[in-house]
Amino acid sequence: MKRALNRFNLSELITSKHISLLVVAIMVSCHSYGSIAEYSVKSLGLKVANITINNTPGRVIVTAKSSGNSPIFPKLNNSYTIDLDNLLRPVTYTRKINQKTVQDEFVVNYNRTENQASMHRKSTGTTSSYYANPNSRDVYSFMALLLSGKANQNKYPIDANGSAWQATVNSRSIEDVKTKFKTFNATRYDISFNPLSKTATPYVDMVTHNFVNEDTKLSIWVADDGLAVKAAVKKRGLSMNWELTGYQQ
Repeated sequence: MKRALNRFNLSELITSKHISLLVVAIMVSCHSYGSIAEYSVKSLGLKVANITINNTPGRVIVTAKSSGNSPIFPKLNNSYTIDLDNLLRPVTYTRKINQKTVQDEFVVNYNRTENQASMHRKSTGTTSSYYANPNSRDVYSFMALLLSGKANQNKYPIDANGSAWQATVNSRSIEDVKTKFKTFNATRYDISFNPLSKTATPYVDMVTHNFVNEDTKLSIWVADDGLAVKAAVKKRGLSMNWELTGYQQ
């Protein structure tokens, strides 16, 4: 049965050389059922990527694939799997990266008792450990919290590849959003990101590296049932938008 999903968003913008950012904002709410949503990502009037979000209880799977051979958008075919606890915090976060400059797999495991996280990189066989704020989330589980309707603060700690950041919900407003399916009554969230450390954020993949960025401004429109019906990302005057193209439950 077709129905409004509960989640997602992805996007990515263009870096100083026309190519760097595909920001995925995955809007997820963990309801008691599974759902799939599809999005089309556009920039400068061109379709540049397709996003699919598969949501089952306790797990989110996101795939991001470039569309065609756009001269303004990098070629990539990445997947992200996030296992969540009952507070929508990541337990295990797996990234399979297949893009122009990186082919690799990264797995982060969180130990909430010890406030520690460990990241394993498949290509080198190395594992690094670091402190993780007990309430920290990767960008995807942060969106899961936001779309679940359980977010009751304005500031949230973010784990960006082992670097400490903060996501700030700057404003909320109620707006009508027209889609190919119907017009949704949605809450708009405007979000910005700021580093909590002077240490440069380690590069793992294009999507997550550019998403958590001081220059990135994210707006998300979320329907009452947790479906992200629209998103917009701006970075240094450039913008990328994504539209809901399909959803089912």
